[in-house]
Amino acid sequence: MVDFEENNSGVVKVKEGNNEVIYYDNNNTSSAYDLDEDIVKSLNINYEEDTDLSIIHQKLKTIEVLELYRFKQLKSLNLRNNLISSISDLEGLTENNNNNLESVELYDNRITHISSQIQKLTNLKNLDLSFNKIEKINNLSELINLEELYLIENGIKKIENLETLTKLEVLELGGNEIEVIENIDQLQNLRELWLGKNRIREMELPFLSNLKILSLPSNRLTRIPESIMKNLPNLTELHLPNNKIEKIENLENLENLEIIDLSYNKLTKIENISHLTNLTDIWLSSNQIDISFAELEKNIAMLPLDTIYLQGNPIQTKNKTSYVRKIKLIMEKQGTLNKVDAEYISY
Repeated sequence: MVDFEENNSGVVKVKEGNNEVIYYDNNNTSSAYDLDEDIVKSLNINYEEDTDLSIIHQKLKTIEVLELYRFKQLKSLNLRNNLISSISDLEGLTENNNNNLESVELYDNRITHISSQIQKLTNLKNLDLSFNKIEKINNLSELINLEELYLIENGIKKIENLETLTKLEVLELGGNEIEVIENIDQLQNLRELWLGKNRIREMELPFLSNLKILSLPSNRLTRIPESIMKNLPNLTELHLPNNKIEKIENLENLENLEIIDLSYNKLTKIENISHLTNLTDIWLSSNQIDISFAELEKNIAMLPLDTIYLQGNPIQTKNKTSYVRKIKLIMEKQGTLNKVDAEYISY
């Protein structure tokens, strides 16, 4: 494995396994630090056996200078936090019958589009193109072995062109400009769907029997959609904080639900959760919940709760001195509660 690190003075440390450390001056932009071919050749890289290459936060501008075509067994390529604008040179890894790459991380660069050359990396399992300037999802159809795709904080407006990625298990599209959840019907192996900080007002989810985690914080939802109840039978975590939801509803068939986060919404009551017999964590901070402790008991007393957050609701602000003690008494029979808001408790 080859690693490049920069210290505070701009000096770069280059180390391959246990081999000698070499230093380059990152502040001299016209010098060897541009990682041109001469520098790469001087590193004594084992192109026949190295499986990992990591160059992080080094102002690298092109992939071409890495001479990727020379690697025979490279499985992981990490080029986070650089200045790369094009990924077309990744195809060098498919030359000479070399197509072993399973993971590519290009988080925080200057990439504006997904080059068609990436389609040749057909054994890729993990692709991270987060924090770039990509506006369209395309040129991924041949990556049929892809299991994890991260496109956080780009400029993507539409979920599209993912139909052939049937092995995909994790899809992260947070921090984009998406308004509609669509074109994911074929992703039947999907376990995690992350869509926080988008512009979603409503959602009609397809049947996804393997989905475990659904996360849509900081969107524009006004209700918990019925399709969650109907089409996500094995959901274990539901994260919908920072929306405009007014009622807890449509959770009837989610017997496997373990964690629900509805903080920072517009809830006034706790309701429709007493059947969630696997629920361990419920986060309801900063709503408008103003119910009696007797009403609270009816809804949570029989749940195996480990954590409950009600901070910032009238039920807490009006009962600051007795609030934790009363919840502890409600849950005493279950004996599972460990945390009320930020306070750990014991029985």
